[in-house]
Amino acid sequence: MNGELIPRSDHVVKHLSSRRYNSGNLDWNALTPRETDNGENSCNWMEHFENCSFNERLDKVRSTCGRDLGKNERFALLNVGQTFDAVFSQHRNAIEVQFTHQPDGTNKSHSVMTGIRHDDEEAGFILNRCVLGFHPAKVV
Repeated sequence: MNGELIPRSDHVVKHLSSRRYNSGNLDWNALTPRETDNGENSCNWMEHFENCSFNERLDKVRSTCGRDLGKNERFALLNVGQTFDAVFSQHRNAIEVQFTHQPDGTNKSHSVMTGIRHDDEEAGFILNRCVLGFHPAKVV
């Protein structure tokens, strides 16, 4: 499904550094792209890993995401359709956020969220309210 939109019923996880996540408190820009990301916000598509439990999918993301994960870092879980609907209906500019599958090397579930600028504070707060849960990035 490389380059195709992720189904609305599916989920993504977004890696959060300890700077952006502090004991359940998110900076307004925790889920927006960085200024240097050209509007593409990396995430991982959970349902890319078929026939697995949620925890098995999360373990596969951990092992293939291509980064050293810290014990205080988290993955934020988002539902694709709920996030699209929330940003579109609640943002004053009715932004259409999209989630696209874009594998990157061994990170086969790598995806990008597009449609939100790095400096869009309103969108950042809406995205933060869309988080279904936080999961440890590193299991110790």
